[in-house]
Amino acid sequence: MSTSAATELDAVNTILAAVGETPINSLDTQTGVDVSMARSTLSEVTRRVCGMGWYWNTRKAVEYPPDASTSLIILPKSVIRVDGGSNTHYTLRGQRLFDLKDGVSSFDDPVKLEIIELLPWEEIPHAAQDYISLSAARIYADRSVTSTTLSRALREDEERAMIALKQEEAETADVSVYDTETIRIIDRGSPLHEWIVGR
Repeated sequence: MSTSAATELDAVNTILAAVGETPINSLDTQTGVDVSMARSTLSEVTRRVCGMGWYWNTRKAVEYPPDASTSLIILPKSVIRVDGGSNTHYTLRGQRLFDLKDGVSSFDDPVKLEIIELLPWEEIPHAAQDYISLSAARIYADRSVTSTTLSRALREDEERAMIALKQEEAETADVSVYDTETIRIIDRGSPLHEWIVGR
């Protein structure tokens, strides 16, 4: 199954096409149950994939000052994961920064964080759009129909799209897959690390 999901409408139509449903012309005027489920699945997968952390949605050393009156650090709604580096253990509670190590959400000084953002669809690279669309199509099909053959075909498309996405990640990060020192310093939970050590 091929896909070119440059817009959210394209992605939704990819999902609908996976189970033989009629494509739609607009997300604004066509809001049936199938369309609603397709959009919900797309949103679910987009958030999951963005949450993995990629070169295109990870920003390092972003400084956030505490609020002068509350001492809280409230991060933008687009931020879905945070990391403060070694010797820190930060997390998000809602959009409020919380220090798990000290058990507090109030801060006296600015905090530098590595943040992972949930990007709008149009700001996600094409390789990631393709993977998200195909993954969402496979999940939607699994929930809607019971066809082992269809599920297998969609999963194969999904796996090929993930390979392409991880290859782009490696190329953009300028990482040699044979550089063991580089592999060592890459975050173990990152998609790039998983792709490299799995080769």
